[in-house]
Amino acid sequence: MGEILVREVMTPNPVTLSVSNKLVHAIEIMSGLEIGSVIVEKEDKAFNIITQRDIIYALSHNCEDMEIGEFIEKCKPKRKFFTILNSATVYEAMELMEKEKVKHLPVVDKDGKVVGIITATDILRKVTHVALVDPLTKVYNRKYLDVLYFKLRKRMGFSLLMMDIDDFKKINDTYGHVFGDKVLANLGKVLLKCIRNYDDAIRYGGEEFLVVLYRANIEEAKKVAERIREMFSKIEYEEVPGLKVTVSIGIAQGINGENLWDIIKKADQALYKAKKNGKNRVEVYGKD
Repeated sequence: MGEILVREVMTPNPVTLSVSNKLVHAIEIMSGLEIGSVIVEKEDKAFNIITQRDIIYALSHNCEDMEIGEFIEKCKPKRKFFTILNSATVYEAMELMEKEKVKHLPVVDKDGKVVGIITATDILRKVTHVALVDPLTKVYNRKYLDVLYFKLRKRMGFSLLMMDIDDFKKINDTYGHVFGDKVLANLGKVLLKCIRNYDDAIRYGGEEFLVVLYRANIEEAKKVAERIREMFSKIEYEEVPGLKVTVSIGIAQGINGENLWDIIKKADQALYKAKKNGKNRVEVYGKD
């Protein structure tokens, strides 16, 4: 996380007001746009910030008709004002927000001009996405399994697909890793096309992938698995005309109270069966 820069996560072009604007103007903007703060500028540089907490204080003390600069000088509860450079890391922003107990952090460039704002919500939403998504395939990475474990603890009625690209090592050895990466990326695209927006696709490791289909029984899971298998096998590669790359898939039913790792193990056993029975096929755990 330390290598993710603030400029990658911040909300650009935040609302700014001058110290000469009336505080009521800030109230109207924050209410109308449903935002938690406005940044105050003085001589085109970040000067302070007005938050919802300040607005509540202003209204309770009849300060809303003041100019913002006057309010900051005479009425605003005295809190140190912090900014962060757009070239800083998100980790540095998080440390500052935690240490100083601030939720809205104006982002400035090297000249002190406002270029964005970063909030706890930005970090939770955007950084989590960056940390948990595999950049090559665009599906979740293995770290997401920790999230999935808690997500599935009390769920019933889900099916788990475990799949493996057939003869992937041979593909890599024969055509190179760049081509292999293209194959992996294509499977990621197929998975995202074939599942619903609330299902989960995870790159489990190397050429192995998991798919969690929520509120899906075995028959429904088989239909999705066959769609994935068929769509992936039809992809053509201009680098190697006529090459057919396939995937084998194992399916297990999620049972209430059963450990996620036990369900993955069952799906893996079904996948092994699919490989043993000729590859490019779908097998269900427990079915002969």
